[in-house]
Amino acid sequence: MDTVAAVDYETQWMFEIQRHGKSFDYKTLAFDYYEALRELGIDVDFVPATADLSGYQLVVVPSIAVIDDALVRQIERSSAQWVFGPRSGSKTGAFAIPGNLPPGALQQVLPMQVLEVESLRPTLQPSLSIGGENGIAVHWREHVRANGNAQVDTRFEDGWPAIVSHGCVRYVAAWLSHSLHRALLQQAASHAGVARRTAHAPTRRRDICVQLRRRAATRSSGVEREVRARRSATRDG
Repeated sequence: MDTVAAVDYETQWMFEIQRHGKSFDYKTLAFDYYEALRELGIDVDFVPATADLSGYQLVVVPSIAVIDDALVRQIERSSAQWVFGPRSGSKTGAFAIPGNLPPGALQQVLPMQVLEVESLRPTLQPSLSIGGENGIAVHWREHVRANGNAQVDTRFEDGWPAIVSHGCVRYVAAWLSHSLHRALLQQAASHAGVARRTAHAPTRRRDICVQLRRRAATRSSGVEREVRARRSATRDG
């Protein structure tokens, strides 16, 4: 396959421990990206974010709490299109906010910073447009600043950047309504030269849940202890 969704069970745990918004659910966000890709007729692999991603043309990371140097090195060596969703790089391994602000180490390849975040109640609906498709941000929105040579691809109606890019890397500063996720991924797939089927296969929430459970089965006990220990150390400190 040409396209991969990089999923991360540790991110799910981190976001459940520090949710910062009742409606922000990692699996739901990941499934929305997956569903949009399938509606575009794009076949998708599921792999952990720590896997070798060099064989793909489009890498979709719905969100990943901790971005390490190893992932950055993969991006630097890659010719693929990369899409990172909200809250990516928002934490260190010790549950702290990165000293250089989110998205942390991703700034090495995408010079930008997240200055402020907010969970969105249903009556708050920041609007934007992608490729002629109108929609809103739901659940979560970030105020970001593009630095250096980073480009603002799309802005919210209030003027704040909604999508920031540099080279082949995009950062999405909100949880977007489904039609906007589809429009975003359509653009990224086109730039990546990803082949699309004429008729898309039905999407199933079970697909991503099974993949997440499989990843967890091999690592759950040790990783969960480590994550909770980090949380305890941070609280005690």
